[in-house]
Amino acid sequence: MANYYFHPTADQGTGDGLSKANAKQFSTANLNTAEAQASSGDVIYFLNGDFSLSANLAMDAVDGVIYKSLEPLGAKLKTSSSFKYLTFSTDVSVKDFQIEDLNFEITSDSTTVILSGLSHAYSASFNIAASNAVFKAYGATRFYQVSNSVFVPDFTGSDQALFFDTNATGTSFTNCTIFVKATNATEVESV
Repeated sequence: MANYYFHPTADQGTGDGLSKANAKQFSTANLNTAEAQASSGDVIYFLNGDFSLSANLAMDAVDGVIYKSLEPLGAKLKTSSSFKYLTFSTDVSVKDFQIEDLNFEITSDSTTVILSGLSHAYSASFNIAASNAVFKAYGATRFYQVSNSVFVPDFTGSDQALFFDTNATGTSFTNCTIFVKATNATEVESV
């Protein structure tokens, strides 16, 4: 495979996913098929629109695969359910998405996830407890490298966390803005 294209609601053209004109309808099963065929350096594109998730979404292609909004901030990954995650167990990149009501979690050791060009916010007031932090990574060898992104977490209660068990020595933020909305919060973790 070289590149693969997803449409948020319906197959386009032939629906084979091999071009923008023939984008495949997004589903977890269709994404799993594309990931199984992907090689390092391949790009999995998401066309403009809302990609609604009802469960955690594992972005687990082989190391070196890029998940990318075809147009910067044109594709939105979102959920209306509380605390869903984009999860990662391989070294992948996620670029140019709007992310709404989703958090990030690295689930395997020796994993570095590159996040770039993201706009991350919440549409509703989720009570983000430490165990549901925006960036979650259990273990000493799980890292985020984040650049050129904006994050607006909404902390509305106590025991809030932007990070949970995230290795500070291997995680980096470059040219990022983090606006912490702390309505009625009593304990907001300092960054």
